[in-house]
Formats: sequence, structure tokens, C-alpha cells
Amino acid sequence: MPKEKNIGKRIRELRLSKNMSQDRFGYKLGVSGKSISAYENGVCIPSLKVMEAISTIYGDNVVSTLDRTTLISKINTLKSILDAVERDLLEGLSL
Repeated sequence: MPKEKNIGKRIRELRLSKNMSQDRFGYKLGVSGKSISAYENGVCIPSLKVMEAISTIYGDNVVSTLDRTTLISKINTLKSILDAVERDLLEGLSL
């Protein structure tokens, strides 16, 4: 099963355990019900901000039940982007 499906399955389980609609769950997380549907169906992966919100609502262990590899991958991608921006800014300053 692709990582997106694993994460989506877990989000669905969490939402249903709280007897919440996708719209209500999305509202609590600051996203639309359509976004929750997309996560649950593996169309896309939640942002780090949404994963953090899920962790805040359900406790620290929720993020660990989501796919840590995906989370680490997103963090590493963000670090790479920030490093590239920093290099560009420093090169621009040295002109």
C-alpha cells in the first residue's frame, strides 16, 4: 500500500474515532472537508502544518502512527529548499 494510502487510512480512523464529518474534522485542522477527503483517499499527503495540528489534537503519539518516513522526507525537502534560498541570498549579497 502506498504511503499516501497508509496516512489517509490513519487519518480516516482518527476522524471516525471522534465521530466527526470530514468537514468538521477539516475545520478543526484549518483545512476544508475536501482536503480531508483527498488525504483519506491518498490523493495527496497533508502538509507538516496539518500533521502538527493532528498531533496537537490527538497527542504526540499520533504523528508516530502516521508514516514517519514521509514526515522526515518532508522535513528534509524543506531544509534543502531553505539551504538553497540561503545560498542564493548570500550570493546576492556578495555582488
